[in-house]
Amino acid sequence: MKWQLLLLIVLCGCASKPLEYENAKDLGKMEEYDKLIKVKEILDVPVDKKVETSSPPVEKKINKKAEKLTKKGKTQPPAKEGRRQPEMEDDEGFMGRRPTVDPYRVGEKITMMMTYFGVSAGDMILEVRPFKEVNGRKSYHFFTTLKSSDLFSLFYLVDDFGETYMDYETLTPPSMGVSATESKKLLALKTVFDFEKLKGLRWERLVNKGEKPRERNIEWDILPYSQNVISAFYYVRAFNLKPGKSFKFRVADDGKNMDVKIEVLRKEKIKTLSGEYNTVVIRPTVEVGGIFQPMGDVLFWLTDDEQKLFVRMEAQIKIGKVVGVLRQLDRGKP
Repeated sequence: MKWQLLLLIVLCGCASKPLEYENAKDLGKMEEYDKLIKVKEILDVPVDKKVETSSPPVEKKINKKAEKLTKKGKTQPPAKEGRRQPEMEDDEGFMGRRPTVDPYRVGEKITMMMTYFGVSAGDMILEVRPFKEVNGRKSYHFFTTLKSSDLFSLFYLVDDFGETYMDYETLTPPSMGVSATESKKLLALKTVFDFEKLKGLRWERLVNKGEKPRERNIEWDILPYSQNVISAFYYVRAFNLKPGKSFKFRVADDGKNMDVKIEVLRKEKIKTLSGEYNTVVIRPTVEVGGIFQPMGDVLFWLTDDEQKLFVRMEAQIKIGKVVGVLRQLDRGKP
């Protein structure tokens, strides 16, 4: 397969380039988003002195809204007194919404080599960046990039990134941003989750090669304590991952509300490009409106320790399999 790929590259004759668009620099400028999300730096200052971290006011508003929707049959009943919310989630290893052991460390950087048909396609990087103050609240800053390798970029270039914030107390994401720069498309999208009004807002601009630019803005009802598609990767690490256990949490995206079910399959010692690791293996599945949505065969390997870091992934797609293997790991500051 490798020699066939090399032959294809030679026949192409030149490297692929990002899609050209005269207003590319302005694609990600979205005034509505900027009005709703205010982000500030936090420089090693005790956050409880400058930034609100207590969650009761927010939780009360979420519960009040949930109760109204419950009466209309639009959402699940609110959690019982003293029980971690929402009830559908596993509460082992938590005190309220906070995990008893924080799995996230500032400075974390997981670099995974992504392969397709055994050929290196590029790197996916998962990072935990320094805390931010988002709308006056201490928040985690999670950042993910996907970049094609020099070899793969010869016929299709990928230079994408996505970022999300997660409230330190409630572990809910107020916002998400995605930027995709590729050979055949340019994409900029931003979302805001308003957990007081239980509304999701999404602004999207897309330029496909050979087509007119498209813009789409949507608003929809979300459920309490929903994650977005980026924060979900980090959120799963907050749970205790014991073989035989399964649990669910909510994800909202693109006008839809989903339940993600995580099955913890087994423990396994594996070799990576960065060494050997004791891991736990999980399998996610998705339900939308109670209907199972096939994801193909998707598995993730996470370190069997308090951080639960991703070190391997496999995803069976329509043609072939995408595999990610840990290439480099920085565990961040203890």
